[in-house]
Amino acid sequence: MKSLRTKKVSAGKKPAAKKGGREELPSRALEHGAAAFGARYLRPGATLTPELDLAFALGQGSGMGPVKLLADLAPGKKQPSSFFEVHRNVAIAALRKPKGAPFGPVAHEEAPPPIEPDEAQQFLRTRLLGSVPIHLRALEAMLGPSCLLPAFVEGLEALKAQPWDTGMLAGLFPVLYGLLLRTPPDESNAARERLEALFTKRKSSFASAGLDIMLHGSAGIARRGYKFSLKFNSYQRNDSSDPSNVHDLCFCDGEPDFVAQQFAALWAAFRYRVIAHMSGTSPARLFFLGGDQALETELKVVDVYPGTKQVEAFESYRHLRSPRVVELMQHLAGPKSKVKAQAEAWLEQHA
Repeated sequence: MKSLRTKKVSAGKKPAAKKGGREELPSRALEHGAAAFGARYLRPGATLTPELDLAFALGQGSGMGPVKLLADLAPGKKQPSSFFEVHRNVAIAALRKPKGAPFGPVAHEEAPPPIEPDEAQQFLRTRLLGSVPIHLRALEAMLGPSCLLPAFVEGLEALKAQPWDTGMLAGLFPVLYGLLLRTPPDESNAARERLEALFTKRKSSFASAGLDIMLHGSAGIARRGYKFSLKFNSYQRNDSSDPSNVHDLCFCDGEPDFVAQQFAALWAAFRYRVIAHMSGTSPARLFFLGGDQALETELKVVDVYPGTKQVEAFESYRHLRSPRVVELMQHLAGPKSKVKAQAEAWLEQHA
């Protein structure tokens, strides 16, 4: 796999549009490094490199992780759908879309001027509702987490009651959690205090369940987690002992036993079968948090994944280091696997 070249972009300079747009731009998302709040969750040796160890402690491997910021896409070319990478000018076009404009993508310009801190903060204070999470993560890559976190919290505080009684805020909490992980402890803790007050204020609302889980991990899941109900054979938000969905478990930093236990219980409830959209591959971050116990559960199900899920599974395992990961890759290197070549290459390099 070709490594992406990095191009330095001076502040205020307009990067030229690139044909194909595959060049990765510098990102400020991890600029605090080991001084960030989430560094306390570091697990040395859990991934293939020390740099990845820190990146995973700071949210990588899920929708709360840093986004890959790509060079400007040539006008007229379509941005491929992705949760993990976005072209700079595509994100800027979306963020500068006029308020009240019709839903959907907006045409991107060639080399638009960069978004300045004041513009970004005003956007977060007034336009959070309806924002696309990957564009907010792109904003972090451009300006860094410290620039965004206070304004993001202020934007949530300013929302009226009505959005809190819908599902409109669900996509914001992983982005916000990433900012809490990647800012220094004093900034993160100050934001958490304000968010605790906001949770108290909105506690009876529907969307506050997501805020509860983001702030309190397993305790929030116990109260109002989105869980797989054995009785109804579907997900339900409740205070039962039914197992949590995998995405809520990604908020459970420092709780490896809980993550692994819930993950095992979830697959047991599925009877180790992929059931439509209710079960399937899990984010890499879940395995980072749950460790070998979670990977041992994954070994029970890797062989039932269909082709598209095999591709996702490879992505979930490929940055991790463990004898269990080697076993998982051996399964993905089987004769009928859709990722046989990739898994074999990984095993040759890392087994």
